[in-house]
Amino acid sequence: MARVIKFRGKSVKTGEWLYGYLQKYQETHASRLCVCAASARTWSDALLYEVIPDTVGQFTGLHDKNDKEIYEGDIVKNKEIGGYGWERLGVVRYYDEDCRFGIDITATNKFSKRILFTEGECTINDGHCTIKYTNEYEVQGNIYDNPELLNNK
Repeated sequence: MARVIKFRGKSVKTGEWLYGYLQKYQETHASRLCVCAASARTWSDALLYEVIPDTVGQFTGLHDKNDKEIYEGDIVKNKEIGGYGWERLGVVRYYDEDCRFGIDITATNKFSKRILFTEGECTINDGHCTIKYTNEYEVQGNIYDNPELLNNK
């Protein structure tokens, strides 16, 4: 299955979330990040919508337990099914050193810094025994619309 590469960003004009392909559009005096409507078949059909650069996030290719797409900047609850049963809350980020997306939990967890996204069954050996578990993810909001979610933990 081919990986879907798409982005989202908040509209400069309306503040609404826009989804589609990312295009850097240059004018004589400025450079803007724009999202191209996902329905466009060719660049000549494309309608470009200017977005706030800081809000641009890439689709991780994953969906949460409610089939909602997970993007960079989302606040996600991770629940371990089986294993130790841990629940953690954090922000979706891309980790260059691991070449993959994960959840930054530094704001809500003093013992760990991140959880890398995994699909399917995981195995961990803690030195005493081998534990099998799966991770369940649920989008709670995002850092642009719901920053207070990270302050309450």
